[in-house]
Amino acid sequence: MAISYRTLRRCDIESSIWEQLRGGAKDIPAFEGANGFRSSNTRITLYPRYIPTARNRRFMEIDVEIQTSLKSIIDNRKQAMEAGEAAKPDLSGILMDSNFKEIQQAAASNNSNRQLRISLQEVTMIPYEVLRMYPPVLQVGQRTSKDTKLGELSLPAGVVLNFRLLSIHRDKELWGEDAEQFKPDRFSEWISRGPEGITHFFLLVTMILYEVLRMSTPRPQLPRRIYKDTKLGELSLPASSVKVVNWIWLRPKKLEKLLRQQGIPGTSYRLLFGDLKDIASLRAQAMTKPVSSFCHDYLARIDPFRHQLMNKFDFYGFAGKVFFMWSGPKPTIVISKPELFREALSKMQEFQKPKTNPIVGRLFPGLVNYEGEQWAQHRRMLNPAFHTEKLKLMLPAFYVSCDEMINKLEELVAEAGHSEVDAWPHLSMLSADAISRAAFGSNYEEGRKIFQLLKEQLLLALSMLQSVYIPGSRYIPTVRSRRFNQINDEIDTLLKRIIDKRKKAMEAGEAPKDDLLGILMDSNMKEIKQAAASGSKNQRHGISLEEVIEECKLFYFAGQETTSNLMVWTLILLSKHRDWQERAREEVLQTFGSNAPSFEGLSHLKTVNMILYEVLRMYPPAPLVPRMVIKDTKLGELSLPAGTLLSFQPIRIHHDKELWGEDAEEFRPDRFSEGISKATKGHYAFFPFGWGPRICIGEKFAMTEAKIALSMILQRFSWELSPSYIHSPIIVFTLKPQHGAEIILHRLG
Repeated sequence: MAISYRTLRRCDIESSIWEQLRGGAKDIPAFEGANGFRSSNTRITLYPRYIPTARNRRFMEIDVEIQTSLKSIIDNRKQAMEAGEAAKPDLSGILMDSNFKEIQQAAASNNSNRQLRISLQEVTMIPYEVLRMYPPVLQVGQRTSKDTKLGELSLPAGVVLNFRLLSIHRDKELWGEDAEQFKPDRFSEWISRGPEGITHFFLLVTMILYEVLRMSTPRPQLPRRIYKDTKLGELSLPASSVKVVNWIWLRPKKLEKLLRQQGIPGTSYRLLFGDLKDIASLRAQAMTKPVSSFCHDYLARIDPFRHQLMNKFDFYGFAGKVFFMWSGPKPTIVISKPELFREALSKMQEFQKPKTNPIVGRLFPGLVNYEGEQWAQHRRMLNPAFHTEKLKLMLPAFYVSCDEMINKLEELVAEAGHSEVDAWPHLSMLSADAISRAAFGSNYEEGRKIFQLLKEQLLLALSMLQSVYIPGSRYIPTVRSRRFNQINDEIDTLLKRIIDKRKKAMEAGEAPKDDLLGILMDSNMKEIKQAAASGSKNQRHGISLEEVIEECKLFYFAGQETTSNLMVWTLILLSKHRDWQERAREEVLQTFGSNAPSFEGLSHLKTVNMILYEVLRMYPPAPLVPRMVIKDTKLGELSLPAGTLLSFQPIRIHHDKELWGEDAEEFRPDRFSEGISKATKGHYAFFPFGWGPRICIGEKFAMTEAKIALSMILQRFSWELSPSYIHSPIIVFTLKPQHGAEIILHRLG
């Protein structure tokens, strides 16, 4: 380290030693790396500039120069070592030497360094005291990954902890009343051993300080003011700042470039919000306008922004069926190609469900939110409940629920023989009542109370979701959040009571009930017993009480939403297409007469089945299916980086004229007369219940309930569309009629 001086008067020299000390620190570990360090210094100066300016481009050029310079040094060393030359005694030489030699050198170095530290104890105390008063890292941030304890603190997952090292180093309770004073002798008895590498660090610092003190007596040249330089690398730029800049600008621009290189069209990234403002604005406008003249081309209403982009990119690559938009700083690739949808949903490890707003996660717990082994275990537990033989046992529950609804409808039309009715609340109540009976059987009344609470919780959640979600806001005790949590506790208490009764009865030898809860508990108990008998300890067996409760909640939401949506759109479409209503009624009367539908007879309802398929094609309950790319992977010809959001659109696939023909927007149930494959001319493009291993487990349950309900309605009533009906499909978790389903109901006979 050569120090340049400016003579002031005899034996006195003024020098700005910052650059000299920094240069000396560079020279000792790697003399050959001087060019790399000079470039690195320039890069540190430019690094805070994260916007794509000329300086930022220069930053990237410097990065390439540094890598080229270092690669040249390493290649030269490697060739020399391969030729038999001894490794050089600097850091890069040590790193490239064999493990055995490195361990020996490290051991020898540690001994010699310890001796040097002891011989220069007074000099070494000074760096310790300097590090205490002016630590290079001022604070350390950590995030809790799960609910945990820290000392006496109970911390929920997702909390950011900020440990302020400077405050600890200046704490008078820890260091004494002289904590603000420079007193190196407080380290006269050393401190406990630090991390690996600190030996080499203190050796370097001690050597520099020793040489400076040996050659001179430094003192500040007054008047001087001390400034804390906050450039990255000198005091500190918080790591969180670097992450934020990468998150809101650098990574999005990199991903945008990658997607465009593959020929995928899309919108340009806009800082932080992306396309969210446009999405919200267009959706708000669309919700104020119904679909004109009962047209089935309603995509522009439920998803106006994507509809615009699809038309805009229609003449680009992928013909508007693959494009990207921005959900904040993350790109969302919108895909309407059936082959890509099938491929993605068949690869559960690469494409998983993205994390949602925690409020939604609490509303829809259980199987739908699990991944990996946990999903496989729950699916295995639940599968027996939806086998054909078990569904047969649930028919009496369906009959009772349908009878109750039909009796209420008959009361409405009793006086005049006809009446205008909003079918939507009646069908919602029907499906809720049916799932209550099917899920809890003899505990139906308790189950009904649970589902009333769940309905209230759903309404609360919808109001909470209207505002922008702020992480952690669910812990703020607002009126809505307190009621939301109170309902959750009430539901858990009721479910635990039911489950405890069932568990005690089963342990006493009583046969399990044939409802969904009974079948789930029976499957769980069998797996636990089998695991105990086999002595297996390598994997998790059985599911916990909390997980059983989550699945019970899912029974309601999934079962009630899917069936009620299918039924309401069926009644609306049959009220508009009365020829198909008459054909379906004729088939039902020929099959069952005035009797209750039998399970065997349901399989003979070809016309009813075609109608339900066509309704599911035109108005699928889940019109959008999101996925997250978990690791860098390929989807078809697309190269997708980890973290990319995918939005598959079954609703657009179901309305695609290339797949379904020019009449894709028309209600034509007979397109399914020869099966699903023939309906799409050999291209399987029918996904009302999803696809692959995660296809909806309750598909048969929903179709069975819908066939029974529709058959019993057709036996008693005919109906037509009311003039007051407003055709306004809307997505609220699932596809629903925004303004209800007004029909004019006529009693038959």
